[in-house]
Amino acid sequence: MTPMRSSIDGHAMGGTGKNIFGKSMLWEHESPGAVYMLEPEILRLWIQQNDAKTIRELYDLLVSDDQEKIQKRITEIFDEVLEYNQ
Repeated sequence: MTPMRSSIDGHAMGGTGKNIFGKSMLWEHESPGAVYMLEPEILRLWIQQNDAKTIRELYDLLVSDDQEKIQKRITEIFDEVLEYNQ
């Protein structure tokens, strides 16, 4: 049996792995949600600029599955990273 290839848009993902937040990386026919938009490089830059408490708060939000709040926070993170790099 050969493993399925992951699609770039997050649909029909194959495999049994989990992401860094402990969430399943399998999405047969549904979107993984807003967390999928958080690019690793943006997250890395944001982490460099924040303390452990703030990072933990983000972690707690991301594992909460509250997609509306996650989407809002990810948008804020993009804005914060843009401000750091101006």
